[in-house]
Amino acid sequence: MLSRLGFLTLRDGSVDVAGKNKPELPHFKTLLLQLESEFDLGSGYSKPDFFSSFPFIEGVISAENMKTQGIKIKCL
Repeated sequence: MLSRLGFLTLRDGSVDVAGKNKPELPHFKTLLLQLESEFDLGSGYSKPDFFSSFPFIEGVISAENMKTQGIKIKCL
């Protein structure tokens, strides 16, 4: 059921959710902009914020936790 949920992800890399206990995602902005550049359709529209699925956010949080524990992540 959680795979149907998603979060508004701002262009600065922050996840727009209520509450004070938000995960720290220091490399999230870089990851989002890299994915955006791979799927750019060349339109002239201004680019809005992103919609990120729950499994994607959960994977990024998991990878960040592993990095802090010293486990190297080769790809997401």
